[in-house]
Amino acid sequence: MKRFFSPKFLIFLIVFINLIGYGILFPILALYEKAFNVGPFLIAAAMGAYPIAQFFSGPILGALSDRFGRRPLLIFSLAGTVLAFLGFAYAQNILILFLARFIDGVSGGNVSISQAYMADITSKEERTEGMGIISGAISLGFVVGPVIGGLFGQFGVQLPSLIAALFAFINLILVIIFLPETEKEEVRQKAVKLVIFREIIRALKIEKIGLALLLFFAVQMTWSLHLPIFSLFLDQRFMVGTLIAGLLFAYRGIVSSFVQLFLVGRGVKLFGETNLLRLAIPVMIVGLLLTGLSTSWLILIIGLTLMELGGDFIGPVTNGIVSKWAKPEEQGEMMGIASSMGSLGRVFGPYLGGAVFQEFGTSMPFFLGAGLMGAGLMLLF
Repeated sequence: MKRFFSPKFLIFLIVFINLIGYGILFPILALYEKAFNVGPFLIAAAMGAYPIAQFFSGPILGALSDRFGRRPLLIFSLAGTVLAFLGFAYAQNILILFLARFIDGVSGGNVSISQAYMADITSKEERTEGMGIISGAISLGFVVGPVIGGLFGQFGVQLPSLIAALFAFINLILVIIFLPETEKEEVRQKAVKLVIFREIIRALKIEKIGLALLLFFAVQMTWSLHLPIFSLFLDQRFMVGTLIAGLLFAYRGIVSSFVQLFLVGRGVKLFGETNLLRLAIPVMIVGLLLTGLSTSWLILIIGLTLMELGGDFIGPVTNGIVSKWAKPEEQGEMMGIASSMGSLGRVFGPYLGGAVFQEFGTSMPFFLGAGLMGAGLMLLF
């Protein structure tokens, strides 16, 4: 029992449940669109509220966790997650959905705190593998979330969100009872400043950290160019409903979690961080192009598989680089900055992806993503 509720497992569980809520909406967005009688742009705007809130909350909560400890900030953010899921369940219009997504984004700062917690309990040699565990939790959450949305969404939008709220509440209780504090008092005393834009600019100027942050921004923007409208892509290109869409989201999450839980650590040991990124990015680019060009199920599955096989190395590797080169008293701050850079990509991505999807065709979000990752690859060389 003690091993089951170990700090690593609880951190995994925190991120896993948070991402259930993030993924649960994707297969049922069409239901919200019909229920609220709004167009795709307003639905994309509501989805964009999550990363907007994360952009500001990630570094602030991360810096506060440096100052006051990880545990109280995790409890605060998990309580916000419960509230957000209840908001999803009882939203009666697009404004309530927008507000619930915003609250979910604020509470989503627990991802950066969880990364800082993982940095506290792992050595530098184990750091990237530890970040892979968190990224694996993100991917598994993105398996379970769409499955819940796809299966129970057939009975309306309320039931999937209530299930997610129950999971989040159980997680909150487990953290309160079992999760110990990690930070030492002398480290906390050094961490006194909240992150502001000046600190983000400072981090970007640090050679290794700055490059990792830019790559993390690029890959998160690439995902968000197509993820919010992926169910619409499937509807228009392959004419499938919420159940099949949910299962395809789940398949992507399974591949992603396999990469991040089992391959990231081995890949870093075998190739090193930089060379691993140089291998992974081209694989992701090919996957994006094949998915955008797909007119058959076979090409679609191959494209999605390659996209996940390549792209899911990038997040944990870049986070591992940031954590390795951050000072001990700045772990929460630097992981918060990384979270904000990812959130910034996820802010612009849905709007740009939705616009080009509507104006230039269903393939364009994937082609844009391939170009963006190509630019990231050039930075590495």
